[in-house]
Parts: sequence; structure tokens; C-alpha cells
Amino acid sequence: MQKNHVRKLVVMAMMSAISLGLFLLRFPIPGMPPNLKINIADLPAAIISFAYGPLAGLCVCLVRNLLSFFLPGIGENSGVIGELANFCVTAMYILPMGFIYRFWKNKKGAVIALCVATVCMVITCIPINIFVMFPLYAPGMALSARFAMVMSMYVPFNLIKGVLNSLLTFILYKHISHLIKK
Repeated sequence: MQKNHVRKLVVMAMMSAISLGLFLLRFPIPGMPPNLKINIADLPAAIISFAYGPLAGLCVCLVRNLLSFFLPGIGENSGVIGELANFCVTAMYILPMGFIYRFWKNKKGAVIALCVATVCMVITCIPINIFVMFPLYAPGMALSARFAMVMSMYVPFNLIKGVLNSLLTFILYKHISHLIKK
């Protein structure tokens, strides 16, 4: 029993480190603001959420965000606010996914979990960007301008990011789940 808990913690720590490495591999999307860069850093947390449950996936996400905040040159370069916003949006991707898949462990359940998770992430990005990020980084911007920018750029960005991470999770999970669950 104790050995199983230690093994899970080690796997979660390794996935947190992989997530941090993937966080460094960011690329811009043409037509989007330069601060919006796609990465697949949520992939390890999604895989752990499927394998061990939503709280384990959330822990992987938390460790990655803490490490990226404290290690110079890795994080969002926006201080604690950017890391907190990233954590909140990612949490709303990981938690619904893990909860749905926990009770519906088949391909159909995985697809539904990943779709719901992507929608939750996109919906969460709206108030976080409009009421937290823009007031802090563009304090003079009118509410209508913030709303327009979020809906035209940040929502599509998060949708692309969610779909990419979800597709990769769906493709990779079954191939590596036997290694994680041993």
C-alpha cells in the first residue's frame, strides 16, 4: 500500500517536470497577440487526471505553476498574477475532465470529458481575462474593449489550446496508461 503511494507521487513529480519542460515549448499563432503562445504543458496533468483522478492532475498543474513562478525565465513573465490566472484556467480544464472520466472510463467517456473540459477552460478564461488580467495590465481599457478583445482573441486561443491538448491526451493516454498505472 505504502509503495503504491510513493510510486504515484514519483510519477506525479515526473509528470510535473515534463509539464514544466513542455511549458518552455511555446509557439505563437499567426494573427494572435504576441503574448498568446500555444503550449502543450497541460498534457501531463490531463494524463495524470485520467490515470489517478482530478486532484492528482490538479497537483501536477500546481507544481508546474509554482516551479515556473520561482524559476527565472520559465514562467509567464507576468508575476504571480499570470501564474495564478494560468492555474485557474488549467484547473477548470483538468478538474471536469478527471471527474467525468473517473465515472465513465471508456472512449466515449474520454471524448465527453475532454470536450467538457475544453468548454470549461474557454468559459473560465472569459471572466479571468476581463476582470483580472486586463485591469491589471491595461487599466485604462474600457470594459467593452476588454470584452471584445477577449471574445475575438483569447476565446479562440484557449479553444485551440484546449482542442490541441485534448487531442494529444486522447491519442497518448491509452498508449502510456499501462506505464503509469503499474
